[in-house]
Amino acid sequence: VDGIENDAWSRFEILNGYFKLHPSCAHLHGVNDAVDALLDEHAVKEDDIASVDVATFGEAMEIDTDTPANDLAARFSAKATVAAAIRHGRLDDGGLLDLEALQPLMNKITARHDPALDKHTPAGRPGIVTMKLASGDTVSKEVIFPRGTAQTLATPEERKDKALTLLARHY
Repeated sequence: VDGIENDAWSRFEILNGYFKLHPSCAHLHGVNDAVDALLDEHAVKEDDIASVDVATFGEAMEIDTDTPANDLAARFSAKATVAAAIRHGRLDDGGLLDLEALQPLMNKITARHDPALDKHTPAGRPGIVTMKLASGDTVSKEVIFPRGTAQTLATPEERKDKALTLLARHY
C-alpha cells in the first residue's frame, strides 16, 4: 500500500478507459471523428468531394499505409477510413471490405503529418480534416480528443449502438 493516497480508492480508473467507437486504429480516431462531424454538419456526399486533406500526429502516420492490401491494412490507413466514411455516410467494418471501389475517392485524399499536432499526444489522438467541395467551398474540422476517450466520453447511446452492432453480426 506504499504510495497509495487516502483518496486513491475514491475514483474508478476503469471509467477512464477508452471505448473504441471506430473500426480503425485508435491513432486515426481523431481523423475519423472529424470526418463524422463534417458529414453530419455539412451533409457532404461522395459526389461533393473535390479533395480531402488529412493532417494528424506523427505516430499515426508511422503506421499509415497509402495502399492497403486488405481490410485489416485498411484499418490503419487514413485514406481508406476517410474514403469509406464518406462513401457510406459513416465508417463501419463493411465499408472497408471493397478497397477497389474506394480507390477513386482515396485518390482525392492526402494524408500527412502535421508536427503542430504532436503536442497533443499521448493523451490526444489529434486530426484535422479539410474537405474542398466541388462547389468551391472548403469545410474543416479539428478533433484532439476523439469520442470514447476519458476527455470526450462516449454517450450511453453510442455505447449501446456499438454493442448492438457488434452483437448483431452473424458469422
